[in-house]
Amino acid sequence: MFLLVGLTAFKNIDLSTNKYKSENAITAVAALETLPAGTWIIAMDNNLQSTGSDFNVRAYGLAVHLLHANIPLRWIINSGKAKDGIDFTARASRIFPNFANASNRQFRSGPIAIYPGFESQALSVIDDFNALGSPVQVYQLEESVEVEIYADLMHKPKAGVLDNGGNQGIHEDILVNAGFIENEHYVLEVNGQTITAADVNAGSCYTFISEAHADEGSVSAQEVANVMSFLQAGGNFLAQCAAGRAYENLSVPSNRLLTLNGVTDPGIGGNIIFDNPADPYMQIHGALSDEGGSAESYRTNQFKAGTNVKRYAYDSNDGINYKAFAGRVANPGHAIGGYAHYLAGHSYGDSGEDKINGRRMYLNALLTPAFRPDVCNLVIRPIAENDFGTIAGCEDEVTIDVVANDVDLLGRSLTVNLLGSGLYGTFTNNGDGTVTYAPNTGYWPGIDSVQYESCNPDGICHQATIFVELDANNLVMDGLVFADMDRNGAYTPGETGEAGISVNLYKDINGDGLLDAGDQLVVTSGTIADGSFQFTSTDIGNPSTVQITNRKISASTNDSYEKSDGKNHPAEKEGGTIRYRGYRFPNLNIPSNAIITNATLTFVGKKDGEIPVSIKAEKLKSPGVYSNANDYLATRAKTSNTVNWDLPKLINGGFYTSPNFKAVVQEVVNSQNGVNHLSVLLSNPTGSWESFNYDDGTSANYPYLDITFIIPPDPVTFFINIDPATIPLNEPMITPNIHTVTFTGLGQMDCGILFGYEGNNRPDAIDDATTTREDTPVSIDVLNNDDFGFDGPSVGAIQITGAPSQGTVIVNDNGTPNDPTDDSITYTPNTNYNGNDYFFYQICDVDNDCDIARVDITIYPDNDVPTPQNDSETTTENTPVNVGVTLNDSFGGDGPSSSAITIVSPPANGVAVVNDNGTPTNPRDDSIDYTPNANYNGIENFTYQICDANGDCASANVTITIQPEECEAGAPAIIQN
Repeated sequence: MFLLVGLTAFKNIDLSTNKYKSENAITAVAALETLPAGTWIIAMDNNLQSTGSDFNVRAYGLAVHLLHANIPLRWIINSGKAKDGIDFTARASRIFPNFANASNRQFRSGPIAIYPGFESQALSVIDDFNALGSPVQVYQLEESVEVEIYADLMHKPKAGVLDNGGNQGIHEDILVNAGFIENEHYVLEVNGQTITAADVNAGSCYTFISEAHADEGSVSAQEVANVMSFLQAGGNFLAQCAAGRAYENLSVPSNRLLTLNGVTDPGIGGNIIFDNPADPYMQIHGALSDEGGSAESYRTNQFKAGTNVKRYAYDSNDGINYKAFAGRVANPGHAIGGYAHYLAGHSYGDSGEDKINGRRMYLNALLTPAFRPDVCNLVIRPIAENDFGTIAGCEDEVTIDVVANDVDLLGRSLTVNLLGSGLYGTFTNNGDGTVTYAPNTGYWPGIDSVQYESCNPDGICHQATIFVELDANNLVMDGLVFADMDRNGAYTPGETGEAGISVNLYKDINGDGLLDAGDQLVVTSGTIADGSFQFTSTDIGNPSTVQITNRKISASTNDSYEKSDGKNHPAEKEGGTIRYRGYRFPNLNIPSNAIITNATLTFVGKKDGEIPVSIKAEKLKSPGVYSNANDYLATRAKTSNTVNWDLPKLINGGFYTSPNFKAVVQEVVNSQNGVNHLSVLLSNPTGSWESFNYDDGTSANYPYLDITFIIPPDPVTFFINIDPATIPLNEPMITPNIHTVTFTGLGQMDCGILFGYEGNNRPDAIDDATTTREDTPVSIDVLNNDDFGFDGPSVGAIQITGAPSQGTVIVNDNGTPNDPTDDSITYTPNTNYNGNDYFFYQICDVDNDCDIARVDITIYPDNDVPTPQNDSETTTENTPVNVGVTLNDSFGGDGPSSSAITIVSPPANGVAVVNDNGTPTNPRDDSIDYTPNANYNGIENFTYQICDANGDCASANVTITIQPEECEAGAPAIIQN
């Protein structure tokens, strides 16, 4: 895994890959942010950071010391400034090395802010650093100010100074003058030999490598390829003077880093012009010396595609004749890629503005962020702490807030990545900083764990472990007695049992591993409604605790070893970057069944320094002594478990105790059936082991080991079986009627124990519901959701076991009287009935097992309207007549209204009056009395209306024929028209 070190503020980082999206991160767009009042600023310009008249390059050294003390910094660069322009102006006081009153100050040349909130941690670092050389001036803002943050620096810069040309001292001098510490901040030698490009590869644990003067031919094509792989993997590089030709003038263009046609050295003919003043490489103040030497300039006009080369200082007479340029080297299509910087001139002095600026360009390249492998520990990481959760039993699960005790130094949110899986259960990353654990079925030994990493938004991570234990200090046995309903001879998810089946728990008293007459019945328990059961027990002996305290390595050098990139040398500090240290503690004699509860290593501090350490152990029961014949610690079989130990700044003579690495020791015990001698291996790819004190000849200062472990009691075996007489319907079992489990200690479980019996798969009738309308029959497919079971249906139709109260039902056998599977039921409501009704029916299987279901019917009322019929009647002139208009009318299913019928269109030649017959609220017996006008005869019409209880109304017509009266003899007749 590769990590971006040093850059967190870029807004164009693809967090899904932890890589830049930008093709030119060296000029990434800065983020505009507000620095609060009280922020400390390391000035980086000649006016505010000088010793006499010269810039104090120890400002870079202070920045690096702060980063190595896990104090993040903010690099401030105004993206729109001109050369020597202002990055920001603010009212600030000077607080180091002495106080100066606040005034408006102009900060230039890439000032560096200490991340707000880290002032107390920075105080001692600044005091200690300033005590060792020219003090660096640090200012405090008296007001908040808006600035452009080029990058939040979170890396720990470390330089590899190459010596292919034999001029390593040029760059070493820059680093020493800046206050860097050899082997902590830069490396000159490996195994007693100066490092060269031959020692570099993609995984080298430097953020930056550099080559001073190196003649053409002193760097081979393979060595250039090594540097290219380092760059492609995200490291940064600077070549100075003739080294530029050495890395760019190889005969095969593809072997060159940036150019296609190499470089020439015509020298600077005019003035030096500056470009790209807002890039980190150009954070200088003032002029740059036209330094001489074997390469005063680099002239070239063709660069490789994708390198995005930019010029920083060039000849005013020739725009492609450079004093300084830089470009990106990456694999085609890859986002990761470091920057190759070129600086002409043999050596820049340590006095004079123009010469110091050459040194500053070197230090700017060193401070530029880089991608480096995770194992290098060259980054300020989040702090991940181990987490612990408990479960109550087999069916329980626990959700652990993993990031609750993890810390990001900048207070940002952390995310969790699981780095493996549990051995006895499932760890699920919930994506919100929590992890849920659920145990598997089967034997559960008392603890499960998984490693995880806690990552900040920049993809920088730190590892820790999640542990899960059983909450109760007992033994748990959990299972199910199920009915094999599908008759497949095995458990199918979803199958259950019944309550009341007796489950017996026996203890193997005679220790023969067989359930026999000599064994004790501990308890009998009945299953609950779904057929499940559970036993808990504490019937096991008491464990014993053993403590091994203050166990030291022996005085023999064979019990202590250190290794760098070459062989180990007993009792001898080796030059270069030491990678491993081994401590062998003999005669511990930890048994194979031991449960490690604590393991710590304590040593005496010998020298200031901070060392990130990974603790593992040799995976052998009796590892041999360290000797010249057995001296490669890196290749020894090691544990997969590891514990990180971020040591603080050491105090000479102080005692330092590691975190608990019990999981490391437990892995050795479990895999090797115990431990006789324990070989503890510490790895550290970034620092020196001088901080450890183990070989001064004083036994009091030898490292020592403290281990506590529990020896569990003798194992106990239990047997579980079923009382067959309690199985429903005496069905036979389909699984063996015995389960055996052996426990080695409390806090263990056996989950998901299964006993199965042949299920009598009875028919299953499911309730139905349907609707119809008043006076309308409905056919109901009652079997649509029913199941006749595994035995199949009976012979004969389904049966009605409870008749409806407001209708009738008929079973329809659909012409197959012996096959009930196609039967249906027709329900007919009583006449004019509406409302609810129900009935019961029964289905049976071939074994005459039956089940009853209920059918509910909702009968909706019809919207009946009354139906009056036209009427006619005859009368004679001047004679009233009563018309029984309702005698042939129908008020419909809703019934009549509660009021009399009405005349809606009266007669023209007479009077019509409704006669309610003495029942004003019952219109059924209403009639109409018609009286014609005096002496009228002819045809008369009128209209009446009847209404039902719902307010529906209808009208009918009444026709009356009025005949003339007969005349007396001799009387005149009157005829009306």
